[in-house]
Amino acid sequence: MRLHFCSRVGYEDCMSRSFRTQKRSRLADRRVARDRRGNVRLPRIIERRPRHGDVHPADRQMVRGFLLRLPIEYIYGLKRVELRPRPGAIGQPYGLYRPGQKTIILYSLPMAWELPTIDSSAGEYSIDEIRMEHMFFADIRERDGTRFVHWTKIELLAFWFCTTVLAHELGHHHRNQYRAQHRASVGLEEEIMAEIHALRIWRRQFLSNILRRRSAK
Repeated sequence: MRLHFCSRVGYEDCMSRSFRTQKRSRLADRRVARDRRGNVRLPRIIERRPRHGDVHPADRQMVRGFLLRLPIEYIYGLKRVELRPRPGAIGQPYGLYRPGQKTIILYSLPMAWELPTIDSSAGEYSIDEIRMEHMFFADIRERDGTRFVHWTKIELLAFWFCTTVLAHELGHHHRNQYRAQHRASVGLEEEIMAEIHALRIWRRQFLSNILRRRSAK
């Protein structure tokens, strides 16, 4: 039987991480702001007009619905989520987290855009492309040696955006909010840790439900 990495030291490490996770959940549950009915108060969500020709992949209501599905520890301490017009090139960046303000900023996107150049003749595909096409049903086509992603439905774009971009920025917030409980990291290491949180949110909150629905059909 496989216990992750657990045999002696690994087992102790797994137990330690499990304890820290429970501690964060309890801390968030005690301290998170609530309304008179006891419901968790979500961070303020501000929606500004998208760039001309763009859309907000996830509008204010979609972001709200996504946050409501998450464990409280990811919401605790988050002050604001802002939907802003894209300032420049697509995906540079899709979104960002400002730790000093505890604010997530998400940028607008068109319904179709050019993907980064990869040698498709050699059968090379980025992880982003594979996820877009096979997990979120994006339409990826090649024209004159350039690949483009096209989203046929805003709901598919929203699902990809929330579980990939927003979840990644929530990972940065989680790392910042509980920074006293783990070793500090910067640069690539910090990005990897945020992505691990994004994958955790995808797996625990959404993938299990999708698989359950498919098996029920």
